[in-house]
Amino acid sequence: WFGFHLARQLSIPLVQLGRATKRIALGDYNPLEIRSGSEEISSLVENFNQMTTNLEKSEREVQEATQSLRRTLRDLDEYNRYIGVVLGSVSAGVISVDKQGRITTINKRAGDLLKIESDKFLGRPVRELLTLEYFRTFSELLKTMVEHEVETLQKEIKINVQGETVPLLMSLSILKDEHGEELGKIFVFDYLTPIVIALR
Repeated sequence: WFGFHLARQLSIPLVQLGRATKRIALGDYNPLEIRSGSEEISSLVENFNQMTTNLEKSEREVQEATQSLRRTLRDLDEYNRYIGVVLGSVSAGVISVDKQGRITTINKRAGDLLKIESDKFLGRPVRELLTLEYFRTFSELLKTMVEHEVETLQKEIKINVQGETVPLLMSLSILKDEHGEELGKIFVFDYLTPIVIALR
C-alpha cells in the first residue's frame, strides 16, 4: 500500500504536467496547482509555473511588438502614398539617389522631361539614366560642392532628349539625416521656357 501511495504521489503530478504542456501549446498559460509530498516534484512544478509565466510574458511582448510594427508599416505606407501624391503634383522633375547612387525616387514630371518610363529606373544606378557626358557633369557638380562645402548647387544645363536640346534649371542637393549623416542626393530640375531664357 505504501509503495502504491508513493507511486501515485509521483505519477499523478507528472501526468498533470504532461497535460499542462499540451495546454501551453494551445496558448493556455494558467499555472499548475499541484500538491505533492515530494520535494523534487514540488520544485519541478514551481519551475514549470515560472516557465509558463515567462512564456506568457514573452508572447504578450511579441504580440505588442507585432501590432506596433503593423501600425508603423501602415503609417509608412500612408506616408509613402502621400509623398507620391506630392511628387506627382509638383511641376518640377525630382530624382533622388541613395549613397550607393541607386535611384530611389523619380516622379512623373522627371519622366516626362526626360521622356522615359520612371518606374523602370527605380532601384537602378543613376549612371544608367545619364549619358557619360551628363554623368561627368554630375560628378563635377559634386566635386564643386565638396570643394566649396555647400549642400545645394544650382546650374543651368542643356541636355539632349531624343535628338532635341532641352534647357533645364537643375538644383542638386545632398540629403542628410538628423545626425548630419549623408543619405543620398536629390535632383530638382525644370524646363526653361524661351521667355525665361530671354530674360536671363
